[in-house]
Amino acid sequence: MYKTLETIGIRLLELFIPRTEAAAAEPDCYLKCFSDCFECNHRPCRAICCPGQGCVVPPSNCGIIC
Repeated sequence: MYKTLETIGIRLLELFIPRTEAAAAEPDCYLKCFSDCFECNHRPCRAICCPGQGCVVPPSNCGIIC
């Protein structure tokens, strides 16, 4: 009975949340180092860059010298 309820719950969730593969959800992202980041007040940083999406610098990556 629990397996039946679990199956029904999974089907209901799939109606609202599409199933994705991890590889499809996150493209080939890579880390890139910059010596002068405007996001970090012109300090060095390490950015996360994804093809077609650009680079993002999390605040915790400011001041990191690579």
